[in-house]
Amino acid sequence: MWGRAEKWTDRKGGGQLQLIVFLAILAFIVTMLFQIVPAYYDRYELKQALNNVLDEVSVQQTDEEVRAIVKRAYKNMKITNHDPRDVEIRRGGNRVYLHYEYQIILRIPGTSLTHPILIAIDI
Repeated sequence: MWGRAEKWTDRKGGGQLQLIVFLAILAFIVTMLFQIVPAYYDRYELKQALNNVLDEVSVQQTDEEVRAIVKRAYKNMKITNHDPRDVEIRRGGNRVYLHYEYQIILRIPGTSLTHPILIAIDI
């Protein structure tokens, strides 16, 4: 007993501390994922809607007509938190280009810190 060195695994409470640290890191990661995953799904839905719009529009249509098609596409896909008037419409050659930018705010769990993330869709 006197000659044996104590191993770090013999100490009581070491595993509990590791479990608490692991759970804290896991909670942080899960909280961040709950913010990031919906934002990327939202981007996917918007890109799908704008792709559908490009299938319907032509260069001869006015911006108002294109925005009406964007509005209809948003309605069909049940996109309610984005405004079709914010979609930038450009024409080049024989093609219509759509550009849309929006920002989400990423909140850092356990703090009052936030980080804005700019999401841009070019089609």
